[in-house]
Amino acid sequence: MWARALPPVELVERPAGPLGGSADVSCDQHEGFYFLTSQEHLLVFDPEYDDDGQISGDLDGYLFPDHHMTSPPEAGQVVGGRYLVESDGRLLMVKRFISPGRGTVSFQVFTLEWETSDPHWESSAAVVTGKLLFIGRGCSRAIQTGRSVPGFIYFLDDAEGFPDVQSIVRTEKQYRCSDAGWFRCSPQYIEKSWPQGPRPDCSPWIWLYH
Repeated sequence: MWARALPPVELVERPAGPLGGSADVSCDQHEGFYFLTSQEHLLVFDPEYDDDGQISGDLDGYLFPDHHMTSPPEAGQVVGGRYLVESDGRLLMVKRFISPGRGTVSFQVFTLEWETSDPHWESSAAVVTGKLLFIGRGCSRAIQTGRSVPGFIYFLDDAEGFPDVQSIVRTEKQYRCSDAGWFRCSPQYIEKSWPQGPRPDCSPWIWLYH
């Protein structure tokens, strides 16, 4: 059974402000934690540990003033989630689009272009070629297949982590875990034929890598 290894951690909510509220978080073992906001800006926290084991560090915000959030591919769709994925040293943002009554219908992938005078998110479907992206809030990962084949995105039903879409896609028990499956990037195709397990009553599903 699971046993507690660390004491409880107090969660401090950061006001949305001009950066927007938190949408996802990704950890880089060399550079700390990246937080993607609902306005598609970035917060970067670089932790430092003192001799007593206390954690401190700098929290830097990166705004992209000329960035315009893309609209859903079709009328009536909304953004159901934004995910950060580190792939080959690059930071990707995966946007998930949902439609009332249908759940997840498509995805878009963007690459963060740092090495320019105007850092920005750039739409880049080709960046996932030969890759499998497993996305989930705070647990996304990219895996290289070694083959030049269309990219695939595997997704879980975690929309309840995004309050702005609850009223659109949730009509039953909170963690129904039915909007999960895989998405082929080119040509676009989505499949949701995964076996349905018991509905959890504590949290949505996450990816566990081993």
